[in-house]
Amino acid sequence: MSKVGKDVLRIPPKTFRRKGKLIHRKGYEIKDVGAPGRGPKVITVTGEMENYSLKAKQNSRHRAILKTLRKHGYISTKGKLWALVQLFKRTKPGYSKTARSDFDWLVKNYGLRAGFPLGK
Repeated sequence: MSKVGKDVLRIPPKTFRRKGKLIHRKGYEIKDVGAPGRGPKVITVTGEMENYSLKAKQNSRHRAILKTLRKHGYISTKGKLWALVQLFKRTKPGYSKTARSDFDWLVKNYGLRAGFPLGK
């Protein structure tokens, strides 16, 4: 593979055997759709959660999750936490792990089997 233009990769021709037959593949060009970096900020999740910060201690994060749970309900809070897990997965893995642990805590303590003591 070689770079032809700004976003174009050149795949060279190749000859190989498949099931005893000689196969000739032509060269071709494809658009490079690799991970170019971060795009524009589209979603803001932390602003909707009550005083939630991934940098805070575990107790204060859990208190903030409970406030959000009372205000927005279980499903919405769970979705916001899962969005944080996915948004930080590539850029800040430590934040993603913190959000994942909070997500797991929410499901364990307030999930379907635990009932719905709070929220809508």
